[in-house]
Amino acid sequence: MSRLSRIAPARCLPFLALAVVAVVAGCTEIPELDATLSPQLEQADYPALIPLDDSLFEHPEPRDEARELQQGLDARSRRLHDRARALQGPVVDDATRDRMAEGVTPPVSG
Repeated sequence: MSRLSRIAPARCLPFLALAVVAVVAGCTEIPELDATLSPQLEQADYPALIPLDDSLFEHPEPRDEARELQQGLDARSRRLHDRARALQGPVVDDATRDRMAEGVTPPVSG
């Protein structure tokens, strides 16, 4: 018994369907795109081409952009240093530490 005869027909069915769809799609006629143009449009000149660099958006000067970026980074750095300095202080102030050292008096049960 050959290997091909052992393959179940149900396993080949999806591949056969895919092949049929591919063949049918290949035989489809695509309408001519030129037929959609009017005679006036066919006779018209090509539009003038313009460089895209100038037409899409304004470019900021690299020095101005770098200056703004540096100012933003400097401000962020100062804020982070200020936060770090604020975190360097004691977590528990002296008055609270003294109160904690006295301990907790248990309630009197009665």
